[in-house]
Amino acid sequence: MRYRSFLGAGLTHEEIAYSEIPLIVGLLENTVPAAFWVHFELFWRPKLLGEVREEVEQNALEIAPDGTHMIDLGYLRDSCPLLLSMYQEVLRTRTTMVPVRFVTQDVVLAGKYFLRSGTMLFMPPKQVGRDQSVWGNSADEFDGRRFMRSTTTTVNNGDKKKDPRRTGGFMAFGVSPSICPGRYFATRKYWHW
Repeated sequence: MRYRSFLGAGLTHEEIAYSEIPLIVGLLENTVPAAFWVHFELFWRPKLLGEVREEVEQNALEIAPDGTHMIDLGYLRDSCPLLLSMYQEVLRTRTTMVPVRFVTQDVVLAGKYFLRSGTMLFMPPKQVGRDQSVWGNSADEFDGRRFMRSTTTTVNNGDKKKDPRRTGGFMAFGVSPSICPGRYFATRKYWHW
C-alpha cells in the first residue's frame, strides 16, 4: 500500500528505498530490544508482573464464548498505564537510538563547549536518560511507574508526597522539531510482542 502511494506520488524506486530504511532501523533499534527488556524487567520483578497481568486482564482481555482468550491491542496503550509506563521506562533506560541535531550557528555551551555551525551534534541517550536534574534522584533506578500520570511516595516522616511526572528528557524517539514520525507505529508494533 505504501509502495503504491509512493509510486503514485512520483517517487523513484531509489527514493522509495531511502524512505523505507529509517523504518527498518527504527524497528531494529528500539522495538525489538524494548520488547526483550520489558519482558526482562517484568519477570525480574514478580510483584510488578502480577500488577501488569491484572491490569491487562481487567482492561484489555476478552474471553470469547468458546473460552478463547484474546488481548485487544487497541486498549493496551490507553487502558493499561502501568504497561505503557514500563515500556517508556525501558526506552528511557535502554534505548540505543542517538538523537542528532545540525548546528545552525556557532554557539558556546556552559561557557566552555564550542559548537561550530554546520556540524552535527550527537546526544548520548544513556546520559540524558539518567540525568538527575531531569529525572530526579532515582534517575539511575528502573521505575516501572515513572511515566504514569503521577505517583505518590512516602517521605521520611511518613507523609505522602506526589512526585511530578517527569518526561522532559525522554528522547527515545528524538526531540523536537524532528521527533520520529514512526514512533506511534513502533509503539503499536511493540504491543504485538
